[in-house]
Amino acid sequence: MNRPCVILFGDSITAKSFEVRNNGFGLSLCDYFACKFDVLNRGFSGYQTRWVLYLLERTFRKELSPALVIICWGANDATPQSSPLYVSLEEYTKNLKEQVTWIRNNYPGNKVEFILITPPAFYLDDWDKTLRSIGIVLPEHRSNENTQKYANAVVKVAEELGVKSIHLWNKMVEDETWHDYLADGLHLSKRGNELVWKLIKEVIEKQMPHLKSQELYYDYPHFSDIDRENEKDSILNSKKLRKAF
Repeated sequence: MNRPCVILFGDSITAKSFEVRNNGFGLSLCDYFACKFDVLNRGFSGYQTRWVLYLLERTFRKELSPALVIICWGANDATPQSSPLYVSLEEYTKNLKEQVTWIRNNYPGNKVEFILITPPAFYLDDWDKTLRSIGIVLPEHRSNENTQKYANAVVKVAEELGVKSIHLWNKMVEDETWHDYLADGLHLSKRGNELVWKLIKEVIEKQMPHLKSQELYYDYPHFSDIDRENEKDSILNSKKLRKAF
């Protein structure tokens, strides 16, 4: 029997969600679902919603049992048209819909929940400094205003598909010091990861109560419930699974 899993699907913002030094939100998910759900990081740095369509079958393998898929794309899609990463807003919207639909169809026997997270706000000054520090000078930069358009599109897609969403862009800019949520102008800082985890946890506990960690059973028995006279059977076929140890 496969343990249910949570799959994080996105670009470098997702890839970095397991970073220890910035208290990545993916690590918080691992802690929250420890020993109940596996948390899989499927972040593809530098990718956008078009390129990753070719990796759907490889990423969402049939043998997996996803209970929750958290999707966060858009930071790269929203680059200027001169960038090889650029994906138009219209295509971006179509690609997000295709991802969710494909994943649903790939697991017809599962009730897969989704959370679509918008790209975070973008702080040009810090990102420009970051690139210049490694000798990169771009002729044209992405902008926070354009990123907002992609962020708004995510929420509309979620509404159309009947799935949950987090408007991360909005949540960030509500704070006057929102650029502190970013480590380099683009990727999340420790404070930014803490915000994302807070928002994800709120969605799970308020809108997906069946996925609350405290309501999930461990898939193995507590050591005190193991029958010393019949260890193998009592471990593999236990009827005394618990929600908490």
